[in-house]
This record gives sequence, C-alpha cells and structure tokens, in this order.
Amino acid sequence: ASHGFVICGPDTLNLFNGRDMADCINLLEREQADVTSPLNGILRDGPVGFFGHSMGGRGAAAAAAQVGKSSAAVVPMQAAPFYDTSRINSPIFFTAGSLDFITTPFAIRTTLYRGSNPPKMMATLGGAGHLNPVNFVGGQQFTPYVIAWFKLYIENMQQLRTLFWNASNPDSILNDPQMVRIDSVE
Repeated sequence: ASHGFVICGPDTLNLFNGRDMADCINLLEREQADVTSPLNGILRDGPVGFFGHSMGGRGAAAAAAQVGKSSAAVVPMQAAPFYDTSRINSPIFFTAGSLDFITTPFAIRTTLYRGSNPPKMMATLGGAGHLNPVNFVGGQQFTPYVIAWFKLYIENMQQLRTLFWNASNPDSILNDPQMVRIDSVE
C-alpha cells in the first residue's frame, strides 16, 4: 500500500467475465468487518478501481461494469478486446503497445476504447510488445500514469488532472515522447 491502495487479486484462470475480480471487493469487505483480520479497521469504505493486463484487463473492465457506481476508475492494460465497454461508467484508461500483435492497438481502439464512456484515454507506448507492462522496464513506463489515474479518480486528487488533460503541462502524458498515440475524451 505504498501508494495508498490495497491490491486484491483473484486466484483464477477465468478473468474474462470479471466476476472473480468483482468478488475481491466482497472479500475485502468481509476482512474489514472481521475483528481477527489484519485488515480490520484499516480499510476505508468508498470507491474502488480495477486494473489488469491482457485477459486481466478485460476482467477489470467487466468487473467495473458489474460493480457500477462503486467503481471510480479502471485501467485495462493491453486488454483482450471485444467487450461492451459502454456498460462502464467509470473513468477508463486503456494502454496499448505499438508492437503488440496479441492485443493490437487497433483492436483495443475499435472494440474497447471507442465504445467506452468519457472520461476516457488510450495511450499507445512506442516499441512496446504485449509483455512490456509486466516486465520491469515496461511496467515503469506506465506505472506513474496508472497511479496518478487512480489517485485522480479514486482519491479525487484534482491537481493530477493536468497529467492527462493539459498539454501545457510538460509532465503530461500528452507530451511523453514514448507515447506514439494518445486518444482522449474528458
């Protein structure tokens, strides 16, 4: 929780429907209420975010749609395409890699990003393949933006808005030379 978030991930091979990921919220609520749990009394009630890569990215989107208003933000990294993202009413930040031939930027843009509701953003990292986000080097390229997205929309840290929506901020993702394409609607 070094960034103020508690991470809960399901132990499953079926992340496509998001059910197991959404069930993590119930698990955390039970742990919060259990006086014998180390999480008792330290979790705050409130909005949640969903994050996942590839199949987990699709599961994150599906989980956000299932929990509805409880979801404050979702980040599907290089997510498996072909999901009805119009059911998600949370700010959504898609990532893609320009050299990803498993979940191509075109597939993500046309089957996920275009149907999603604003605020939404899709950032395509130049030279990145499908596994870049999960290896040490690739993970570092998106990590600051993912953390900022969650802090902006879950913790309402409005000072972070310029990282995504203001090109005059030199630190904005809009000015990041590693990103070869940014699509966004605030």
